[in-house]
This record gives sequence, C-alpha cells and structure tokens, in this order.
Amino acid sequence: MPVMNMVQALNTALREEMKRDPRVIVLGEDVGRRGGVFLVTEGLIDEFGEMRVIDTPLTEMGIVGIAVGLALYGFKPVAEIQFIDFVYEAFDQIVSEAAKMRSKTGGMFTAPIVVRAPCCGGVKGAMHHSQSPESYFIHTAGLITMMPSSPYDAKGMLKAAIRAEDPVIFLEPKSIYRTIKEEVPEDDYVIPIGKGKIVREGSDITIVTYGAMVYTALEAAKLAEEKHGWSAEIIDLRTLFPFDKDLIIKSVEKTGRLIIVHEAPKTLGLGAEIAAYISENAIDLLRGPIIRVTGYDTPFPLVHEKLYMPNIARIYLAMQKIWLVKEGDQIKQFQSMVEVLTDKASVEIPSPYTGRVAKLLAKEGERVRVGTVIAEIEVEDAQPQAAIQEAVKEAPPKTAEVQTKPQEQVARQVVRAPPSVRRLAQELGVDLSLVVGTGPGGVITREDVMKFYEEHVKPKLAAQQAAPAAPVTPPAQVVTPVERIPLRGIKRRMAEKMAEAKSKIPHVYLAEEVDVTELVRLRENLKKLAESKGVKLTYLPFIIKAVTKALKEFPLLNSSLDEARGEIVVKKYYNIGIAVDTEQGLVVPNIKNADKKGLFQIAREIEELAEKARQGKLTLEDIRDGTFTITNVGAIGSTVGFPIINYPESAILGIHRIVKKPGYYEDRLEPRYYLNISLSFDHRFIEGGYAARFLSTLKNYLENPLLFLAQEDEFK
Repeated sequence: MPVMNMVQALNTALREEMKRDPRVIVLGEDVGRRGGVFLVTEGLIDEFGEMRVIDTPLTEMGIVGIAVGLALYGFKPVAEIQFIDFVYEAFDQIVSEAAKMRSKTGGMFTAPIVVRAPCCGGVKGAMHHSQSPESYFIHTAGLITMMPSSPYDAKGMLKAAIRAEDPVIFLEPKSIYRTIKEEVPEDDYVIPIGKGKIVREGSDITIVTYGAMVYTALEAAKLAEEKHGWSAEIIDLRTLFPFDKDLIIKSVEKTGRLIIVHEAPKTLGLGAEIAAYISENAIDLLRGPIIRVTGYDTPFPLVHEKLYMPNIARIYLAMQKIWLVKEGDQIKQFQSMVEVLTDKASVEIPSPYTGRVAKLLAKEGERVRVGTVIAEIEVEDAQPQAAIQEAVKEAPPKTAEVQTKPQEQVARQVVRAPPSVRRLAQELGVDLSLVVGTGPGGVITREDVMKFYEEHVKPKLAAQQAAPAAPVTPPAQVVTPVERIPLRGIKRRMAEKMAEAKSKIPHVYLAEEVDVTELVRLRENLKKLAESKGVKLTYLPFIIKAVTKALKEFPLLNSSLDEARGEIVVKKYYNIGIAVDTEQGLVVPNIKNADKKGLFQIAREIEELAEKARQGKLTLEDIRDGTFTITNVGAIGSTVGFPIINYPESAILGIHRIVKKPGYYEDRLEPRYYLNISLSFDHRFIEGGYAARFLSTLKNYLENPLLFLAQEDEFK
C-alpha cells in the first residue's frame, strides 16, 4: 500500500475519477502544465489532454461560472481556486447559481460542481492567503462543505464530492498538505458525505474539530492525560455541512463535556452552530459549559499567526476551565466544582448555588470524610432564589395532579437533573419523571427532590410501616446435593503453583493472529517423510523451533527473577516446557536443549513425554529446569486465552486453534490458515514493548518457516 501525503492523495483521487468518468473535467488557473499552485493537478494534462484539464484566465468568477455551465450540460467539473481567500469574486456564481439550482428549477437540474481550494493558516502566508471562511458556505443552503484532515480521508472525500449531485466546497488545509503521510489504499473507496469519525476515543470530554486542528487537539489531549489522567475523545467532522450530529450526541452522552476547536473566527463560526444544536437537543447530558477554542474575531494577522491560531495550550486551558474551579472563580448553579475519588467511583460535586468561589477548604489529593465542608461560595444575591421558592409555594401542586393518574399512563419526558440530584432521587426512591423542576430551564434541584419525597414518598413509607405485617412462613429447608473431591497429588501441587504464580508475578498479556498458511503447507509436505522415520509430525515441533530462535533474540523471556538477590537470571540453555493434560492433573515436562535438536527429534520427544505423562511415569529430570513453557489448547478448540506463567519462569506462550478463513495475500482474497497465539509475561522486569517485539518476531518466523528450518540437517 503506497504512502502518500495529502497532495498526492488528492492527485490520485482526481486521476482515478477522470479515468472512471469521462464527464469529470478539471479547470482553474495554472492547473495544466504547472500542475496548480500546490501541484495537486500535476501530470493530469499529459494523461487526459487540454480538453479535460483546462487552464483558465485569472478570473475566479469565470472559473466557477464556466463550471456551473458545464455542470448544466452534464459534466462533472472540478474547479480549483488558488487560495480560498480569492473565492469572493465567484460568490454570486456559488451562492446564487450553483447552490440554488436544484431549488429554483424544481429539481429538474442540479449543479454538481466541486470547488477545491487551499485554506487556513499556519504556513506564514499573507493575510489574503490564510483565511478560514467556511462559515459563509456552511450558512448557504444547497451547498455541501468538506475539509479533510489526512491523506486517506482526502482521497475518499474528494471522490465522494465528485460523485455528489449537489455543489461541494472542498477546503484543503494547506499546512498539512505535505506534513502528514500515511498509507492510502490503491483500491476505489469513498468516505460518505456527512459522516465524521472518532480519531481518539475517550470517556471524560469530547473535542469536536476538523482539518489541521485535529492534530493540535490530539496533542492537547495527550498533555491532559499525562498531567491529570483526563481522557478526551476527539471527533473529526470531515463534512462541515451537513455535520454528523448523531456522532457528537453519542460522544457527549458518554463524556458530558464538549469543547469545539476551529481556526475560523469565533462569532457565528461552526462551533456556535454545534453548541446551539447540543444546547437545544441534549443540554441535560452536559455536566459543564460548552467551550469554543477558535481564531479571534479579526482578519488573519500574519505577524501574530501563532497567537491567532488555536494551539495546544489554549485547548488544554479550555479543558481545565470546563473541569474544575479555583478560588475567585464565578460559578453557576449545577456547574461541577470538584472531582472526588471514592473507593468505588470518581464522583463530581456540582455547585448548589450561583456565585463566587470564596475559599477552597480541601487541597488536591487530600483525604476528607463524608460531610466535610470543602468550599465556601459567596452568593451575590439570594433574592432570586427566594423569589423562585415563593413562586413555587403559590403555584398549584402539579405533582399531586400527576400522582392521581395511574403511573403507567404518565407521559415520560426528558428528565433534566444533574448527576448528584439523580443519585439523591435514586437513594430516596423518587421517580424524577414525576418531579417538577424549579431550577433554570426546568432543571430539577435537590430541594425539588426532597419536597417530593416529604410530600409523596415518605407518607407512603410510613403507612406501609404502620400496617400490620402479614405472618411470615419460614421457607422450607432445601437440601442441595454436593460432592466433595479431595485435591491431592499433582492437582494439589499445580493449584499451589498457580496460586504462587498469580500472587508473585504481575501478569501482562499480548496476543497476535498469525497467517500460518505456509506452515500448514510445509507440514503437509513433510508428513510422509516424518512417517517414514516413525515420527508423528504435529505443529508443536515447528512452534518450539520458532520459539527457541526468537528467545535467543529476546533473552529476558528465557529468564527468571532471583528475588532474594534482586537479580535477573538469564538462562543460556533452552528447555521448552509443554503442558500436558492428564487424568491426574496438568504436568509440564520439558524438551531439554531444544535449540540443539532437529524437528523430528523434538517431535519424538514430545510423543515420549506425553505418553510418560499419561501413564504417570514422568521423572523429576523430565520436569525440572524448564526455561519457557508452551501450552497448546488449540486441539480442544480454544480461540484465544491467556495462561498463567509456570513459576519461576518469566513467560508462557498459548497456542490456539488453527482456522481456515478468507484473507488477503499479495492483494488477493483467498483461503488462508490463521493461528492465534497469546503471551503472558512477568511485568516486573519485562516491558510491554520488549514482549511485543518478541511476539512480532515469533509471528514472522511462523509465517515464514524456512527462516528457522533452512539449516535443518534432517532435511539435507
């Protein structure tokens, strides 16, 4: 799969669409012999000629006007504007003609044009080469507006734009034209219009962004996680209009917090529309205010480019602002003030009042008892709250009116209540759907819950307690049959070893899927030769050979920890244990010096040790001094599992079922054989990266068995 930057991906998309559809035409200033100002159209004129790659005069109105005319004649024109800052001359053609064509002709005609243009700052360009005017187009009904953030997306999104039947404004953030590279499939694919993607999963806060700001947001999220453990989920919109509303709602439902980042100015930017949509449709999901981190409401300033553009620090500070408060901060009722970590969960404490944080009485990291005062809030004016309470007293008792109806007939509406109020209601047994909220916007307060409890729930509980209790018939004694099996011998010893291993060794697990098609073929070819030597050739001897070769490259996996002396004991011999399931219990004999033995010799010893194990004739010599263990549960049918390390060894390999399924090999889909392998290792002195490299090396050997069998004397 080729690695491309965004320019190359866009060029590929244009070339493929022009080959696929002869109606696709590229036009714009210098798009021919010069390949466009950023070389996105480079080479197209040589392949498709001057009738399909058209160099135009310096007139944006003419470029877009010609494109609209071509579209009405059935073509699919792609018009390049050298910089989006120059597009205003063509505004009438875009806004009054292309965008309105479907509407003003009653659906008889459309103007399926694509207007491509580099946008945004970050490359020290002049003011009129650095603007982010996407809001103009988002506001125009009938236009689709898109902005990719990666080469993969750029190709798939441009293809989707060209195939669309409505006009598309395709904005390309030039600061990442060549800085971001990734694998881009050669196959044809499109990214659906209106579908965003989650580029980083998280659980604490949602960051919605697009274009080059995706990478700034990723760095800010990384910083916040390192400093505070905050887990940020980042959404790349990709299509700015129509944007993916469902994706944002689902994320905010999970995190409860929202930050919107874009380079365009704040006022009436896309962030304002997203914030309004969430406020109108999902405000009850929010645990804090929606924050926008954007460019400022000024023309793009060349000298102050770094100050103008959203950066890591500004996004990080926004996350802090949305998260906690400090002394002197103005705070609103129900705004989260502090996060408290209990034995079972992390709980946010919202402010019960609107006012100013006068004093924080508990320090970060301090342990406090339940009921401890942790903050003092100065309430500027208590009159509004009193007025609300007075109004509630004078209002007719709506809850009583609802209560007279059967509960199943009550229309359940969206309940607006902060988490702490929901918990209180749950503890008191109050159905929040029956409570009238007196807070801002109908939000249910703690006082509302307590009032409902005192008036409706508590009297019922008292009546129930006062009623004479019905006589209770003691339950009949049930005798449950059980069987006690003594744990003796090998099974008892194995139980003790497993408990010792789990208590002493911090286990960490990795797994890999291995394409063993070549190994399956090789085994089939060697089976007759093995049978002629009186050997039953399974897959296990191959795996043992591959393991010993990989262990020599990663010796810590063939080691143990001398806890008394604080030393890692690296074994220079390779005694590979094989777990054998017997009626007496699990035993682990080992192949001594497996690295010095041939494939068929290892196969013979596996048979001999397995037979001795089943007959209960293993000697101490057979089971002592193991350095690394393999447990093969694939024959039983396991897909994947993570075995317990055979203490005091440092690792164990699990071998699972070989499955035949479709797979890609050299870009062809064909039947392949796959094997899952899993590794459990001692994390006290083996790091995850080291173990992962071992597993990757082992995978390479198993997928290319000649790498470890080429020098076998048995085959010469």
